[in-house]
Amino acid sequence: MPFGQVEAELFYHALDMQQTLKAGKSLVVIYYPGKDWCNSTISTTSSSLKKEHESIVKAVGMQGVADPVYIYKSNEGLDKYEGIVAWRADPDNIFEKTFFRFPYPCRSFVVIHPSGAFRSILGEYPNSQITQALKVLNKSAKK
Repeated sequence: MPFGQVEAELFYHALDMQQTLKAGKSLVVIYYPGKDWCNSTISTTSSSLKKEHESIVKAVGMQGVADPVYIYKSNEGLDKYEGIVAWRADPDNIFEKTFFRFPYPCRSFVVIHPSGAFRSILGEYPNSQITQALKVLNKSAKK
């Protein structure tokens, strides 16, 4: 699980989420690299995608953070999420350049604490890792 420190304001600002930063809430970003062997070969239904999204929203909500933000490098293959998740382009490729420099299969995530501390998973992951990253960052911030 990569971790480190960044200037948090840059990422909150890039996503127009300054209010989230002012509220002291961590930022959860799900990153889609574009269509690849992993995310295009797994058979999914709209109901399973919706259930997965709801699970992520519930998990991050229990940690007191904003709903996750879904961004992409390439939107090829995202049509299956239509009506379930609103994806947006990586603003100025800031997330790719900072966290996802190499193409990782499926999707990745990064959690950025308002302090600038971050944790991420590169490539396929269980959703429980998002919750784990939030817990670690919140615990570290209390020290």
